[in-house]
Amino acid sequence: MGPEFLRVTIDFDQSHLFFPRIMTWILVGLALLVVVARHREFARSWSGMCRDCANAAKAFDVKRFGATLVLLVVYAIAMDRLSDVWPNTGLSFLVCSMAFTAAMSLLYVHDLDRKKLLTIGLAAVVAPLVVWYALARLFFLTLP
Repeated sequence: MGPEFLRVTIDFDQSHLFFPRIMTWILVGLALLVVVARHREFARSWSGMCRDCANAAKAFDVKRFGATLVLLVVYAIAMDRLSDVWPNTGLSFLVCSMAFTAAMSLLYVHDLDRKKLLTIGLAAVVAPLVVWYALARLFFLTLP
C-alpha cells in the first residue's frame, strides 16, 4: 500500500482547530518579537501608563457601562425569544439588532437634537438591514 509516512489521517473532531492554532502561535511570536525589539520603549512608558490608568478610572462612567451590560443581556435574551417566533428566518436578528443599535446610540449620544435623533434612527435601521441582507442572502448564513 505504500510507505507509512505517506499516509494522512484526519481527526475531524479537531481538524477545525488546525489553522486557528497556527495563527495564534504566529501572533504570539510576532508579539514577542515586538516586545523584544522595543523593550526600552515599553519600560519607559510603564510609569506614564500607570498614571493614565489612574486618571481613566476617575473618569469612568459607571452608569453607561452598567447600562451597556444590561443592553447586551437583553439583546441576547430577546434574540433567543424572538428566534422561537421566527425560526431560521433571521428576522429576530434584524429586529433585535435594530433596537439594540438605537438603544446603544441613544445611551452614548451627547446633546441630543433632531438631527442626531434622525441619524441614530437611520443608522439603527440601515446598518442591521445591510448586515442581515449580506449574511443571510449573499452568504447564505443562518441567523437566529
